[in-house]
Amino acid sequence: MQYISGRHLRTLPFKGKPSFEKLIVSPAFLYFVFTMIMGLILILFDRNPAWPDGGQHWARALQISNGDLLAQPNPDGSGAYGGYAGDGKFINFNNTAINSPLVYLPSLFSFGNVHLAAVTTLLLSTFTTAVAIHISRKFQYLFLGIAILPIYFLSICYPTADAVTNLFSLLFIAYVTYLLQQDRMPGAGNTLLLLIASLMLGLIKITCSALILLVWLLPFKFKYQAGKPVWLVCLGSTLSTIFSAGIWSKLTASIPASAIVDLAKFEDGRARILDHPFLMLRSLFATLFQSLDTTGDAHDVARNIELFTGFGPILPVAVVLPLLMASMIMILKGRHSELVSEPAGKYIIAGISILFFALTGAGIASSWGSPNLGGFINGMQTRYFIPITPLLALLIPSVRIRFQKTKSGTIFLCSLIAWGYAGLLLAHCFPF
Repeated sequence: MQYISGRHLRTLPFKGKPSFEKLIVSPAFLYFVFTMIMGLILILFDRNPAWPDGGQHWARALQISNGDLLAQPNPDGSGAYGGYAGDGKFINFNNTAINSPLVYLPSLFSFGNVHLAAVTTLLLSTFTTAVAIHISRKFQYLFLGIAILPIYFLSICYPTADAVTNLFSLLFIAYVTYLLQQDRMPGAGNTLLLLIASLMLGLIKITCSALILLVWLLPFKFKYQAGKPVWLVCLGSTLSTIFSAGIWSKLTASIPASAIVDLAKFEDGRARILDHPFLMLRSLFATLFQSLDTTGDAHDVARNIELFTGFGPILPVAVVLPLLMASMIMILKGRHSELVSEPAGKYIIAGISILFFALTGAGIASSWGSPNLGGFINGMQTRYFIPITPLLALLIPSVRIRFQKTKSGTIFLCSLIAWGYAGLLLAHCFPF
């Protein structure tokens, strides 16, 4: 049996005791304080809540807090699955029906109060995101640049599955980048953390299971050290994710991930995709490149640009552009080194991103019964791709940027963020 030694503990993400002075000026701490303040203001005064499928998510959270881990069949016999809202009415769930209890963890501490659930979601999400920024070390500005995007901020201010899905995806990717910055392969402590994280990864959205492939960057970094093949760690992590995702899929196999079609039509839609993979590829191609004013759905434009503006009110360019500029500067600042030197590392990251997109498209198409296979996939929203945003940023070639005058550059960046968030709060809270 291998014990966790002092050497193993010294390689864990929070080794040492940083001074208070360094802590309060660290990007992670400043992000935590700023986001908590902005988030609490939004929760208290938001007139236009950016809460996608809010009623369904809250009913699912209440259902889980009452001890019902699985969605319930609609009493009307329609074949739909859902749960009872706070007013006692039954609500049919969409893909919310198959969400695991893990993605509603913050809401379980709210005692059934939706406002308290929003606060607990914000607190846990902001803290976990700050941890991700901290442990990513050299890449901290890359993760900070993603965390300040309006879509990420708005996703963690309300009790939805998006909050935990996004924050845990960010944390998992940050943890792998932390491991790749070590001088030696993961010891017992980090291996245990990775296995636990891998199990949890399989219990958020099924599409996020693709992120487990990121651990296979570790062999390119460590190859073979001290007679311990690092691929065994990677294999154990991969099997952990497959195990947890498989168990939950088995438990929810009789529940359609749709409020539109019943289980039979949902399975027919999924079977049609498997029988006609080239039509599915054509649908993915159309979804990437088809002009949004020709899809036949007026909501597709808003769905497509929400990665930049956030869900809900479409923010004007005067608000969005400063935040996008600040985000891009930070991402580039965090891209001054590579995770692994071999080109295969970039192929793995690109492959994960493509696989994630394909799984998301197939999931959305089957939730409609795949009626338009080969054409544009209606219902695709760019907020679904927040989990792979760090991977897309890691595909950028390493670059070194800096302001000639550090103080002026810092003031400029802070001004962009302050202006953008002030505009965001006005757009949501001011009665225009």
